[in-house]
Amino acid sequence: MKFNLKATLTCTLLLATVLYAQLSFEVTSINGSARVQRAEKKTWEKITSGTKVQDNDIVETYFQTKLILLFGNSNIMILGSNSKVLLNIAPGNASGKISTSITLFNGGVFTKTISDCHTIVYTTNAVCEMDSGSVSSVADGKTGETGFQVLAGTVNVRNISQQKGKVLNAGLTTMILPNKEPTAPLYITHRHVTVLQHFFGDEYIKNELEISGIKPTDDQSSKRLSISQNITEKTAKYVDQGMYKSLFSPEKIYGAILEDQQKFKFYLPQIRQTDAAASRGAVAFNFNAGIMPGNTKLNLSLSPSIRLSKFETGLQFRLSQNANSAMSFGATSLDGILDMVQFLRIGNFIDSNIIYVGQISNYSMGYGLVVDNFSNVNPNLNFNSAGVTLQGNLWDTFHGKAFLGNISTPYYGGLYLSYTPAIYQFGVGYYFDIDQYKTKWPLDNFRFIPMSVSETTVPSPTQDPANVHIFELNLGAEICSYYNFKMKLLLEYAQKLQKGNDGVAARIPSIIFDINKMQFGGGLVVETGRMLSSQFNPFYTINRLRLKNAANQNLPDTLITQNTYLSSDRRSTGISLIYRANPLNGMDVNVRYKQDFLSNDAINIVRGTTETDTISDIKGDFTLLLNFSINDSLVSFFKHAGIYFQQYHGKLYPSNGGFFSSWNMEFGFNFLTRPLFLNLAFEAGGKLLYIDAGKRLNNQIGSNESMFEIYAGLQWGFL
Repeated sequence: MKFNLKATLTCTLLLATVLYAQLSFEVTSINGSARVQRAEKKTWEKITSGTKVQDNDIVETYFQTKLILLFGNSNIMILGSNSKVLLNIAPGNASGKISTSITLFNGGVFTKTISDCHTIVYTTNAVCEMDSGSVSSVADGKTGETGFQVLAGTVNVRNISQQKGKVLNAGLTTMILPNKEPTAPLYITHRHVTVLQHFFGDEYIKNELEISGIKPTDDQSSKRLSISQNITEKTAKYVDQGMYKSLFSPEKIYGAILEDQQKFKFYLPQIRQTDAAASRGAVAFNFNAGIMPGNTKLNLSLSPSIRLSKFETGLQFRLSQNANSAMSFGATSLDGILDMVQFLRIGNFIDSNIIYVGQISNYSMGYGLVVDNFSNVNPNLNFNSAGVTLQGNLWDTFHGKAFLGNISTPYYGGLYLSYTPAIYQFGVGYYFDIDQYKTKWPLDNFRFIPMSVSETTVPSPTQDPANVHIFELNLGAEICSYYNFKMKLLLEYAQKLQKGNDGVAARIPSIIFDINKMQFGGGLVVETGRMLSSQFNPFYTINRLRLKNAANQNLPDTLITQNTYLSSDRRSTGISLIYRANPLNGMDVNVRYKQDFLSNDAINIVRGTTETDTISDIKGDFTLLLNFSINDSLVSFFKHAGIYFQQYHGKLYPSNGGFFSSWNMEFGFNFLTRPLFLNLAFEAGGKLLYIDAGKRLNNQIGSNESMFEIYAGLQWGFL
């Protein structure tokens, strides 16, 4: 009996030892640089993904670092930049439960306890305890001031020198000063959310806010922040600008993001709003008139939509007048049926894993060297087939995007993958058009001008292939990054792979500066052969294939694609410039300009055997984009309002094109009001562009090729 008891105690001790040894924190993702000091050593080790952090180890992160660790049963901890913690983990008193303590010397830590874990966060001045929930803890190592923001569950907080504490529920924040009880709880504001997202990642913070149903309040509703103005004032004078360990960067971060957010911030692009009301459901009715000289076509549409947390969809039912003046619903063609899918989004919007089906517009990949504001809508067609886009994130460092421009004729699309460790980004892309000669244009789908189809194939696809295969590489690096200044270096290279090398486009280098609500910069642009920068642009579907009428009826017509139109001997060198700014809150100004200075042998139109090829030198090709927009932050009446001008490769399409006069040009305006009454909003807009005149094409813009489109409608939100 004694032997059995001894054996039992020995096995129990060994099992407890093994279980204790298995308790650890595992690094699942690191963006930036961090190190760990083992409990049994005095030296530091570099942390990588998969590193095990044991009980009593010290972890320290560097500037612009986000470190994610898992512990216990799917519990999560995130360390922000410039943070230092002592980690302890051990079996708890309850069966199957663990006890975790985090001593935060300085910086910030986000902790999410899901199950079977009791977590305590210590700072030099405060204590926070919880069994289930998520909380952000931010501490200043010099003053001891500590802030807690509760995003889920219930936590207990107190001053470390006192027994009396406060219970905080989700959506509340408090601050604990030396020798003081926790301040009265306040609601989390948008400023708190800004800081949390900056250090712990948008996806985690947004997910917690959504799950808990937390609605951040306006900043004006509370003057007390997670880290008070005292931190900025008391600590700033002690901060060494040369130190990366500047105590969670209170001067660089809190001084900028919290206290000075309204008077200083980086440029943020405005996203065009398409929903007037914050409703789950909406119904829109629009009237559209397209006007060409002596030719007006009408279009009516009804568009119901619904938006849920992980699912959004909108349909559109059109009654459109075609080139023969006949009215059609489009239900007789595949393009017409797919056109009814205005949009369909499926996925987790918090972590940006999304599948989208519908109309594609303003779609870019990488930094826009190849795919730049792409649109799959042809303005000369009544019904445009839906396209598909995909995007996903993996481990916060790998990102992927893909698109297919047209479901009914799936000939063109692309894929882009990027890897973003810390301040660097590496990207690789592949883009294709299987055959630019291939297209399906039902004659009853043309809105203005039926595009003729040539019975001959000149040039021959075997001699001048119209397929497109493009490979892209790019590198981005933040050279400088401060709370009030950033500088980024970009290197971009793309090459057409036909016959080994059918042309190159490169921006090497580009330098972008961010300062005080403004972004500007520029770079050198080189193009050779049949490769264009911004090749997949808003006008790609218009210029993908055109037909040039023969000089007389005895000669074959000429098919013109980007491959056959440009010369393989083409050389072009120029510069690109950008300027973007938010002059006022709710205002966005965006200017892009590319100008070629040196070019030769730009165009080579391949003819039949009885005609000679046409080779032209086009000097001074340019691309110009101007955009000005406002939203309800500036003018409460408008949900969104904007005016824009865009012209890509203005002297190439056509060869005698110029400013405001080319097939790759569009000028327009649009606006959407906030709900005016009965949750009804009004929207309207218009645009001017040019459309090729089909069989009359002579590689010139004629007086009959301008098109003006205007629309107006109502939008009603419900649910």
